[in-house]
Amino acid sequence: LRILQNYPDRQMEAATNFTNLGLLYLKTGDDESGKKCVTQAVAMFEALDTPASHYSAALSALAEICYHEKEYGQAEAWYEKTLTEIKKHYGFNLAYAVICENLAHVCSEAGNPEKAAICLDKAKKVREVLEQGNAGRHTKNAEAEGGPESVKGIEKIENKIESENREDKPVLHRNALDRCRIYYQKYGKPMLSQFPKLQGHFAAGLVGEGSECFGYDDAVSADHDYFPHFFIWLDDWAYERYGEVLQAAYEKLPKGWDCCLPDSDGGSGENTGVPASGPETIMTPEAAQRCGVCKTKDFYFRLIGRETPPENLYDWVSLQETRLATATNGEVFEDCGGGFTAQRQAYLAYFPEDVRKKKLAARLRKMAQTGQYQYARCMRRGEYVAAQLALAEFIENTGSCCFLLAGQYMPYFKWMHRKLKELPEFSGVAEKLEKLALLPSQREVWNQRISEQYGFTLNIADGKVALIEEIAGLIIRELEKQGLAEGGDAYLEPYAAAVESRIEDEVLRTAGLV
Repeated sequence: LRILQNYPDRQMEAATNFTNLGLLYLKTGDDESGKKCVTQAVAMFEALDTPASHYSAALSALAEICYHEKEYGQAEAWYEKTLTEIKKHYGFNLAYAVICENLAHVCSEAGNPEKAAICLDKAKKVREVLEQGNAGRHTKNAEAEGGPESVKGIEKIENKIESENREDKPVLHRNALDRCRIYYQKYGKPMLSQFPKLQGHFAAGLVGEGSECFGYDDAVSADHDYFPHFFIWLDDWAYERYGEVLQAAYEKLPKGWDCCLPDSDGGSGENTGVPASGPETIMTPEAAQRCGVCKTKDFYFRLIGRETPPENLYDWVSLQETRLATATNGEVFEDCGGGFTAQRQAYLAYFPEDVRKKKLAARLRKMAQTGQYQYARCMRRGEYVAAQLALAEFIENTGSCCFLLAGQYMPYFKWMHRKLKELPEFSGVAEKLEKLALLPSQREVWNQRISEQYGFTLNIADGKVALIEEIAGLIIRELEKQGLAEGGDAYLEPYAAAVESRIEDEVLRTAGLV
């Protein structure tokens, strides 16, 4: 594992080994080490640009761990994700049926017998298919060969589950990232084929700034800089020789979203809330920096401030999480060399562990200072603007703390909470942060008499104080699960010190906050 982690292009093998090691730990009763390995494996699989069939094993293991910890909501989420991966790579096989049965058990324990019954029914029908000679085949193959009605029954059950979980929204069209991929295949790829000497020197895709790169574009996104586009990243040699002529060719490509429909697609697909056509988007001066031809080094320098990946711990410390999230989002449509993906993989491998701990300690201290300490003091003084600023800092640092614990980069503030809700292990924190943001002013519980009364104790009558403490409790529990800290304190400051004490590099351990 130590060898594999030093090779960015072998992360799939490293993730698979982390999964296997985690399963071995679990079998020997070392649940703590097992969870660490499996969590690391899941994070590595999710960072890969290409799908990995072994991802489902890591997901299943993490779901089982959550079940034994009685975290039924998280277990359910991980098992559902496991089913999606198994179906994608193997179809309705025996593993699919077993996971359905495991999910049913989780739902039953969580007090949802109706969903448990649906999952058991699905597992039963999958086993019927396998018993009739369709073992290991995809649904489409079973149907093509006149498979039993049980296969259709499975799909009906899946549709029922999906319809129960889906909001009542009209299906509109593919999101922008999907359509930009189609745009590249229809126009960009043929254009690049006219430059055969570029082979080995370019990559193409959509990465960087803009809601579409995170897959979060919606109707609001369409008002500006919303058009079909992609990047062509060149190494120094190719940019010097072909940069200008390639940019000129790019600018001649057809414009408009109507260009992005595949021949067999009528425009339906994932519901994003964006109309398939509408008024022309407003183009800002920044739009030109979000597409077209550029040097790989220039792209990373503009987003991260470095032309090449960090070479040591201290280089990593100064990098901003949100900029790293922006530089590693989206998708690479094609890579013919030139170094773009090698850099991307280096950043996707995430912070070195000592750097993660240093940043985590800093976020914990900020959470303690702004949320658990300063907010209440500002309210006691009647400094309501200062209190709001303290809350804002608490929310931002809580988000960063969660992403650091999850081993992922926190996105730009606009998408922080949305992305946080997608992390099953931190869905509870995301829910409480939203409640905290929506609570009205609590000034009525901070009159002079009450303020004096709560000089050295918590004023739980303030709903925001109560939520801050609940959030801190969830973070402490995750710190203890990951073996980063221990103790019975409810205040986050001691946990920051505990995390920092586990940093191996002495210079980094004793350095100031980052």
